Amino acid sequence: MAASPRKSNTATLWPITPESALRLALARDLLAECPPHLGREVAVTGSVSRGVADAFSDLELNFWVEEVPLLGELQAWLCSRGVDVEPLVDPLEDGSVWLRGWRDGIPIEAGWHPWA
Repeated sequence: MAASPRKSNTATLWPITPESALRLALARDLLAECPPHLGREVAVTGSVSRGVADAFSDLELNFWVEEVPLLGELQAWLCSRGVDVEPLVDPLEDGSVWLRGWRDGIPIEAGWHPWA
């Protein structure tokens, strides 16, 4: 069962770039079927979150979970959502795991973080 995304107000106080809108739509599509154990809470960060992304900006996604899943499971889920994932990376000292990939010509950085 997919996590139920919170609906956000699509109205903004300022205009966002077309590149930000494109990357936000990609984020919504990627997260539409995110199992809860892979992302209890998810945030778009970086230039996309500020509405100032350009053609060279990546889509940065941060996932918070009870326990960071195995790298292979994270890679498999991203691949199932159409992301061409680069080779796996080692977990960071803080327990987070980051993967990079591409979808529809847009670079994606996805990081999973333990709640603690």
